[in-house]
Amino acid sequence: MPSADILAFTQSPLDRGGNNRTDESWIAEQAESPQARAILYWRGQPFVDSGQLVWIKGAALDWLPVEGPLIFLGLQDGAPRLAAMLDPDIEAPDPGVAGEFMDLRMGAASLSADEAGIAGHARSLIEWRGRHQHCAVCGARTRQAEGGGKRVCTQCEAEHFPRVDPVAIMWITEGGRALLGRQGYWPEGIYSALAGFIEPGETIEDACRRETMEEAGVELGAVRYVESQPWPFPSSLMIGLHADARSVEIKIDAKELEDARWYSREEVAAALEGRSETLVMPPSAAIARRLAERWIAGELG
Repeated sequence: MPSADILAFTQSPLDRGGNNRTDESWIAEQAESPQARAILYWRGQPFVDSGQLVWIKGAALDWLPVEGPLIFLGLQDGAPRLAAMLDPDIEAPDPGVAGEFMDLRMGAASLSADEAGIAGHARSLIEWRGRHQHCAVCGARTRQAEGGGKRVCTQCEAEHFPRVDPVAIMWITEGGRALLGRQGYWPEGIYSALAGFIEPGETIEDACRRETMEEAGVELGAVRYVESQPWPFPSSLMIGLHADARSVEIKIDAKELEDARWYSREEVAAALEGRSETLVMPPSAAIARRLAERWIAGELG
């Protein structure tokens, strides 16, 4: 069962085998091991059954429309754990076992903490592989190395590693109020913590202050780290922060936000409990909701 105390995608039981992944023969042995099991992905969605990832024996993958080599995720109690991507051009592939392909963004909370961590890890690597089929140096094709943890150019031999995009996501408060915003394409009523990518040469704190000023016109004072979350859509690291507002007047950038407002503790608490008719909080898998919950619990001041 999923754990309400563990933020989605932040826990995994796997030993990623960092000391062995550079040995291609070792990687090949893991894929061929009788203990090897693989999860299936199709169009960014993992295959699940009754709230659990479906693990497929290696030999059973031979008849499935797997695209590209398997990705090595790690070892669980010494047994290899892999990920296979099914051909996205095939409509509704049938793995031959019970289950369904699940939207991970919406369904992560139904998985256990361990399996959500594994699923997020796999999705990030699969998405990265799909976007890095060609070398950024010379444009030639790349090949998989280190079980999917690296790609190497087939022409100039440049090495490419999975990128992780750092994002500052901030719970901004002034007195007993919190600043929340929404984007136009979100479902009606949803408001969330402001967030933005950290730019080159910028600290986490500076990114927090800059993004808040750009999006909502609010000046910030002290910024404090709270917690982080890998976010595999496609591969970000959400850095959760708590920031004090120095100004309260909101001047939104319409290109970034549809709206931004100050909400009281009572209003946020009601939304978290599903009692609000006007405010909807992000789903439980999102760190924005965790920041809201910690604020209501008095952990953020």
